[in-house]
Amino acid sequence: MRKTALFIVALALQPLAYGAGDAEAGKAVFTRLCSGCHKIGPSARNAFGPPLNGIIGRQAGQQEGYVYTDAMKNSGLVWTREEL
Repeated sequence: MRKTALFIVALALQPLAYGAGDAEAGKAVFTRLCSGCHKIGPSARNAFGPPLNGIIGRQAGQQEGYVYTDAMKNSGLVWTREEL
């Protein structure tokens, strides 16, 4: 649960630090805050956190092959740009 909370907080704070639509800033944020646990791209696989390919529109806690807490599986959260 702690890693989930840290992930959500990091994503929530991202817009405060960087302007919307700045791909380079987003890449820097991902590299600094997310890439230690999450992977993206064609070769992305489950690591400490699930891969983030196609996360927009995905229900939280449902990535196949990754073990989630019951709280995350039952959250009903759907990842949207606004939510992230």
